[in-house]
Amino acid sequence: MTDRRHHALAWFAGLLLLFLHLDFWREADNSFYGGWISGELGYRLIWMLLAWLYLLYFCSWIWRDT
Repeated sequence: MTDRRHHALAWFAGLLLLFLHLDFWREADNSFYGGWISGELGYRLIWMLLAWLYLLYFCSWIWRDT
């Protein structure tokens, strides 16, 4: 991929993470998955994993030493 595509992907992924963080469309999910993890906690854990992966991508491809 070219640098331009990497930058476009980084912007898109950043905006997508922001949109998912605001999550105004979701209703509280009080059900438990696996008998112990609530839907809300599971959603937040998945969001944090995606944010961490985005940070790794950003630091390795976008913010590299040129």
